[in-house]
Amino acid sequence: MKKNKSRLSKKPILLLVLLVLLLSGGFWIYRVRYQKPAPVSGDTNQSTTQQIKQQADTDAEKKKQAVENPPTPNNQNNSSSIVLSARQESNGTVTVFTKLYNVSSGTCSLLVTNGYKQTTQTAEIIYQPEYSTCAGFSVPISKLGAGNWTIKLTVTHSDQTKTNSINYEVK
Repeated sequence: MKKNKSRLSKKPILLLVLLVLLLSGGFWIYRVRYQKPAPVSGDTNQSTTQQIKQQADTDAEKKKQAVENPPTPNNQNNSSSIVLSARQESNGTVTVFTKLYNVSSGTCSLLVTNGYKQTTQTAEIIYQPEYSTCAGFSVPISKLGAGNWTIKLTVTHSDQTKTNSINYEVK
């Protein structure tokens, strides 16, 4: 009878060891797969703040250089600093796309007409190193109806005003 008691007391210990190994293996897999790696050294908030500041400084320098030495756009001459295009969307709107060369800040004013109907929108300029853009324009077709739209963009930048317009057929 003593041999049976010895076997019975070893089974719970063996099961307990296996359970601990399974749990620790599962925890290890979870850490490797789902958790971010722990920082090697130093304060992560400080290094992240430093990285953000360095990126902001770099962006500011690029913007300064672009304003002082603006790039010449491909396939465009220097007098044409506003490029417009439009696309009719399946959701019943027309999206107006803008490329603004030699402009880093200011406002965009959009005037869209179809016959006697018209609508206006304004947006800020979003700076990008290659070319800037207006923050975005989406015109509901229901406001103007189908037809031949005239899309006119006026850009105000540093007390200067530039305009460009295109015709776009809405079906």
